[in-house]
Amino acid sequence: MNRTPLSSFAFVAGEYTNITLNDFNNPVTRTDGGAVPSVGTSVTTETKYEYDDNNKCIKESSTVTTQYPTTTDVKNVVKTYNYNSQGNVIRSESYVVGEENTSGKTVEETVYDEKGKVEKSFRQFSNSFYL
Repeated sequence: MNRTPLSSFAFVAGEYTNITLNDFNNPVTRTDGGAVPSVGTSVTTETKYEYDDNNKCIKESSTVTTQYPTTTDVKNVVKTYNYNSQGNVIRSESYVVGEENTSGKTVEETVYDEKGKVEKSFRQFSNSFYL
Protein backbone atom coordinates (compact mmCIF):
# COMPACT_ATOMS: atom_id res chain seq x y z
CA MET A 1 0.00 0.00 0.00
CA ASN A 2 1.39 3.39 -0.99
CA ARG A 3 1.25 5.94 1.77
CA THR A 4 2.38 9.39 0.86
CA PRO A 5 1.86 12.44 3.02
CA LEU A 6 -0.52 15.13 1.91
CA SER A 7 1.71 17.93 0.64
CA SER A 8 -0.98 20.56 0.25
CA PHE A 9 -4.68 21.11 0.66
CA ALA A 10 -6.93 23.96 -0.42
CA PHE A 11 -10.45 24.56 0.80
CA VAL A 12 -12.91 25.26 -1.97
CA ALA A 13 -15.89 27.52 -1.36
CA GLY A 14 -19.11 25.55 -1.12
CA GLU A 15 -21.96 24.76 1.21
CA TYR A 16 -21.20 25.20 4.90
CA THR A 17 -22.82 25.07 8.33
CA ASN A 18 -21.52 26.95 11.38
CA ILE A 19 -23.09 26.24 14.77
CA THR A 20 -22.48 28.06 18.05
CA LEU A 21 -23.41 26.09 21.20
CA ASN A 22 -24.33 27.29 24.68
CA ASP A 23 -23.03 25.85 27.97
CA PHE A 24 -25.60 23.04 27.74
CA ASN A 25 -24.49 21.99 24.24
CA ASN A 26 -27.63 23.43 22.65
CA PRO A 27 -27.29 25.46 19.44
CA VAL A 28 -27.64 29.20 19.98
CA THR A 29 -26.99 30.19 16.38
CA ARG A 30 -26.67 28.26 13.15
CA THR A 31 -25.60 29.63 9.80
CA ASP A 32 -26.06 27.60 6.61
CA GLY A 33 -24.66 29.08 3.44
CA GLY A 34 -23.05 28.52 0.11
CA ALA A 35 -26.08 26.79 -1.37
CA VAL A 36 -26.45 27.62 -5.06
CA PRO A 37 -29.92 26.49 -6.20
CA SER A 38 -29.35 27.94 -9.67
CA VAL A 39 -26.63 29.80 -11.55
CA GLY A 40 -26.08 33.25 -10.05
CA THR A 41 -28.28 32.57 -7.03
CA SER A 42 -27.16 31.83 -3.48
CA VAL A 43 -29.02 31.19 -0.23
CA THR A 44 -27.87 31.84 3.33
CA THR A 45 -29.93 30.99 6.42
CA GLU A 46 -29.10 32.30 9.89
CA THR A 47 -31.10 30.80 12.77
CA LYS A 48 -31.20 31.90 16.40
CA TYR A 49 -32.58 29.61 19.10
CA GLU A 50 -34.28 30.44 22.42
CA TYR A 51 -34.68 27.98 25.32
CA ASP A 52 -36.83 27.67 28.43
CA ASP A 53 -35.51 26.89 31.93
CA ASN A 54 -35.51 23.15 31.06
CA ASN A 55 -33.24 23.72 28.03
CA LYS A 56 -36.08 22.95 25.63
CA CYS A 57 -36.10 24.99 22.43
CA ILE A 58 -39.13 27.28 22.52
CA LYS A 59 -38.38 29.46 19.51
CA GLU A 60 -36.36 29.40 16.29
CA SER A 61 -35.98 32.66 14.41
CA SER A 62 -34.47 32.31 10.94
CA THR A 63 -33.44 34.89 8.41
CA VAL A 64 -33.31 33.43 4.89
CA THR A 65 -31.40 35.60 2.42
CA THR A 66 -31.61 34.71 -1.26
CA GLN A 67 -29.17 36.61 -3.45
CA TYR A 68 -30.26 36.74 -7.11
CA PRO A 69 -28.12 38.25 -9.88
CA THR A 70 -29.86 41.64 -9.60
CA THR A 71 -31.87 41.55 -6.35
CA THR A 72 -31.88 40.21 -2.81
CA ASP A 73 -34.86 38.65 -1.05
CA VAL A 74 -34.92 38.43 2.77
CA LYS A 75 -37.55 36.48 4.69
CA ASN A 76 -37.82 36.06 8.45
CA VAL A 77 -39.28 32.75 9.55
CA VAL A 78 -40.40 31.95 13.11
CA LYS A 79 -41.15 28.55 14.63
CA THR A 80 -42.36 28.19 18.22
CA TYR A 81 -42.68 25.04 20.36
CA ASN A 82 -44.89 24.03 23.30
CA TYR A 83 -44.17 21.00 25.50
CA ASN A 84 -46.12 18.76 27.85
CA SER A 85 -44.92 17.94 31.39
CA GLN A 86 -42.92 14.96 30.02
CA GLY A 87 -40.94 17.26 27.72
CA ASN A 88 -42.56 16.14 24.45
CA VAL A 89 -43.45 18.68 21.78
CA ILE A 90 -47.24 18.95 21.74
CA ARG A 91 -47.57 21.97 19.44
CA SER A 92 -45.43 23.89 17.01
CA GLU A 93 -46.37 26.89 14.96
CA SER A 94 -44.39 28.34 12.04
CA TYR A 95 -44.86 31.31 9.76
CA VAL A 96 -43.09 33.90 7.63
CA VAL A 97 -43.05 37.22 9.51
CA GLY A 98 -45.35 39.73 7.81
CA GLU A 99 -47.09 37.03 5.78
CA GLU A 100 -49.18 35.44 8.54
CA ASN A 101 -52.40 36.93 7.16
CA THR A 102 -51.70 36.11 3.51
CA SER A 103 -49.60 32.95 3.43
CA GLY A 104 -50.86 31.74 6.80
CA LYS A 105 -49.28 29.62 9.50
CA THR A 106 -48.49 25.96 9.84
CA VAL A 107 -49.62 24.42 13.13
CA GLU A 108 -48.58 20.91 14.13
CA GLU A 109 -50.04 19.17 17.18
CA THR A 110 -49.15 15.79 18.63
CA VAL A 111 -51.13 13.71 21.15
CA TYR A 112 -49.26 11.22 23.34
CA ASP A 113 -50.53 8.28 25.39
CA GLU A 114 -49.72 7.81 29.08
CA LYS A 115 -46.45 6.05 28.16
CA GLY A 116 -45.25 8.95 26.00
CA LYS A 117 -45.87 7.26 22.66
CA VAL A 118 -47.45 9.24 19.82
CA GLU A 119 -51.14 8.46 19.45
CA LYS A 120 -51.89 10.92 16.67
CA SER A 121 -50.40 13.92 14.97
CA PHE A 122 -52.09 16.76 13.12
CA ARG A 123 -50.80 19.36 10.68
CA GLN A 124 -52.93 22.32 9.76
CA PHE A 125 -52.22 25.09 7.33
CA SER A 126 -54.17 28.17 8.35
CA ASN A 127 -54.70 30.99 5.92
CA SER A 128 -56.48 34.01 7.33
CA PHE A 129 -57.45 37.05 5.33
CA TYR A 130 -58.32 40.29 7.05
CA LEU A 131 -59.99 43.18 5.25
